[in-house]
Amino acid sequence: MKHNFLLILVYTCLINTISAQYKYYDFDTRFQSEKYLNIKQDSTISNRDWQIGKVNKSMFSYDSTFKRGLCTDTLNSVNSGDTFSSIVLFDTWGFAGGGNWFHLIFDYKMDADSGDKAWVEISVDQGKSWINLLDQDTVYDIKWWGNQVKPVLSGQQYQWLDFNANMTKWAAEMDTAIYPKILRGIDSVYYRFTFIAGQSNRQRDGWLIDNLVFINYFESIQSTDASKAGFVFYPNPASESLTIHSTKDASIHQWQIYNLYGELVSEGDGAMAQTIDVNHLSNGLYIARILSDGQWYALKFEIAKP
Repeated sequence: MKHNFLLILVYTCLINTISAQYKYYDFDTRFQSEKYLNIKQDSTISNRDWQIGKVNKSMFSYDSTFKRGLCTDTLNSVNSGDTFSSIVLFDTWGFAGGGNWFHLIFDYKMDADSGDKAWVEISVDQGKSWINLLDQDTVYDIKWWGNQVKPVLSGQQYQWLDFNANMTKWAAEMDTAIYPKILRGIDSVYYRFTFIAGQSNRQRDGWLIDNLVFINYFESIQSTDASKAGFVFYPNPASESLTIHSTKDASIHQWQIYNLYGELVSEGDGAMAQTIDVNHLSNGLYIARILSDGQWYALKFEIAKP
């Protein structure tokens, strides 16, 4: 059997604002130098690596829009019995901390037979144990953004498809009674990409990946939890409007809404009960901040449109 094994280590850091740390690799410009990516062959179980470069195969090939990618092999077909394994280290921010939300995005093509298998895993304990993002998505509340359909890493898929795993709800909880493994409060995560080729008489191209994006969002604005101060946000999730109300009759002087990239997307002056138009916001999680008597308060809310 042929094992294509890709391990990605992403370090995260904590900063004093709503923001996001992310690494984007399109393979066309960022992978010209080993400065951006270190790939080491796992010689204990393989004699070949995942390869980065210009792909020229039967079903996968470069053109004016796609020049370089990460592939099980950039030139040769996948054959039964070969073994591939590479460990990839992303040398990122180098700070300790722990983000509140994690997000993994990439584009892919697949040329595999029924006996071949592919999956993506995450490790929150430095590789001691692994969680399959596809098989255990319901266990860890992993949501599939983009087309909102779980990706299928099998068969013949020759058009670019979207793998868009959002782990925000999982990372927001610290309670092991909810999730067996905790994603929040850690300083590094590993991602592992695996392709196993079974026995087949057909030569196939394997797995091609491009436009890798690793995101870690942070909610660390110097704000107090709004619910503890008597502020109520409803409805949550919202679709067209969001109402902020004080159960303690506190005045609301100003409000702000941030997306998970740390961008201010809406703001305004407050009132005793403030209804905010959120119809222009796309689906996803946001942070609402309100200023009352010189103190900022914050609360997460979700936009969920049909």
